Amino acid sequence: MTREAPDGNIYSHLARLLSLLRRLERAELHINYLAKQLACSTRTIQRDLNILVLAGHPIMPTGARGVYRLGE
Repeated sequence: MTREAPDGNIYSHLARLLSLLRRLERAELHINYLAKQLACSTRTIQRDLNILVLAGHPIMPTGARGVYRLGE
């Protein structure tokens, strides 16, 4: 059984995760900016970042609160 995203569409969730990775590859970004760009809440961005970290992606906070980057 496949677990669906909270909005009921697994494909939109996967697209958002991939979009997060692509954006973080290019720059350090604030979760408020990411939430606005991806049309979701900051809590959703936090959950998605946690999912990506658990999947092995080196996403880490910078020194500024709420700002994240993709590590090396």
